[in-house]
Amino acid sequence: PNPGWYLQQRCCHRRRVSLFFEFHDARVASVLLEPGRTVISFSHLYIFEEVDSKGGKFYSGELELGPAQISGSFPAEEENDLGSGALMVGEELFQGTVPLPLETELPIRLTLDFLWGSRFELKAVGAILRMREI
Repeated sequence: PNPGWYLQQRCCHRRRVSLFFEFHDARVASVLLEPGRTVISFSHLYIFEEVDSKGGKFYSGELELGPAQISGSFPAEEENDLGSGALMVGEELFQGTVPLPLETELPIRLTLDFLWGSRFELKAVGAILRMREI
């Protein structure tokens, strides 16, 4: 069953369940730069539940951002495993993990550190992560 394009927080026994992914469990497939938007495609994101972090599911995803200022380099390989990363949304820093759902109009700064040493950084305004279970 596909939860749809937007993975939302849900209730579990009247407790709010927070979802997140960790950068080191993610694989980037591509980065698309177009006029007015930037899209980072993830071929693998392992989504954890905070209440029971032993369980989760694999998703693919697209992180769509506004026009971005980019620095660093994206590795030449077709798919790339991440070693770590950080996301700043407004003034809030998320080191190593990304809370879900992710949809904001605030300024963001994203740093992706790939396993083989490359670092890719971008700054943009606005972001939305769309996911599909794989």
